[in-house]
Amino acid sequence: MVLWGQSSGAASVDYFNFAWPADPIVHGLIMHSGSVFATGASKDVTHSNFTFVAEQLGCGGGLAASEELACMRHNVSAEALVAFYENYTLGADTPALKFTTIVDGVTKFGNFTERALEGNYSGLPAILGTNANEEASLVAWVGPQGPNQTYIHHQTLETDQCPANYYNELRYNTSSLTFRWYNLAHFPNTSPRPWEKAYHASELPLLFGTYQWYGGAPTALQRAVSTRWQDLYLAFMKDPVHALPSMGWPAYTPDGQAMAFGANGTVSSLMPVSALAVGCAEFPLPTQ
Repeated sequence: MVLWGQSSGAASVDYFNFAWPADPIVHGLIMHSGSVFATGASKDVTHSNFTFVAEQLGCGGGLAASEELACMRHNVSAEALVAFYENYTLGADTPALKFTTIVDGVTKFGNFTERALEGNYSGLPAILGTNANEEASLVAWVGPQGPNQTYIHHQTLETDQCPANYYNELRYNTSSLTFRWYNLAHFPNTSPRPWEKAYHASELPLLFGTYQWYGGAPTALQRAVSTRWQDLYLAFMKDPVHALPSMGWPAYTPDGQAMAFGANGTVSSLMPVSALAVGCAEFPLPTQ
């Protein structure tokens, strides 16, 4: 088995990686646009967001924490949760509903760098990477003209690309096999706004082969990128150590190469790892 996740799902894969270092069960990890170094701290410092939502959905009234949780599990549908969140966030910002993991010393730790340097993580072979324009889909909507691309690039470096660089090097320095990818592929049917490009989650239709379900006919290049990406991942699942190098994707080294998808109209190609570090010197290293 191989664990795969995207965004918060990738962080969850990595939490597992650190929580079960001795007996991870799986034999490989795939992380898209996320890791333990790209999650951030909880902004709900009073831990009241859950109770606030519960109260709005009929599970309030001063219930004990266990009763509140039981009510939400048994009486509130997923559809009701999604509808409430969407409607609330469109018109309110207080309280800001932000949900993320918190350090509990069991599933999430506060010293991931230290734990890695001590060898206190699984060390399983991993695929790790980011999209070229991650934050285009995550900043506030400013209209059809799109956000300032310089700002998007800055945010992408700080939030996604540079933490991934840090983690690649940390894994390398602790003798863990890592394969770095970088996605530049974008197509009109899955990135309809010209400024969106390779945004956060835009690679998922390629990975799952669902790009033909979107608006507009797929292109030959789109089919080829999807097939190539799927073939590489299937090979990794079968043999996480040897398969990718045999298919032209070398393991990460600081002076090595990453696998780029959709660069300059190509299906896949190699690019210097050093090119992904341009601009990262201005950002502080992760503190976890």
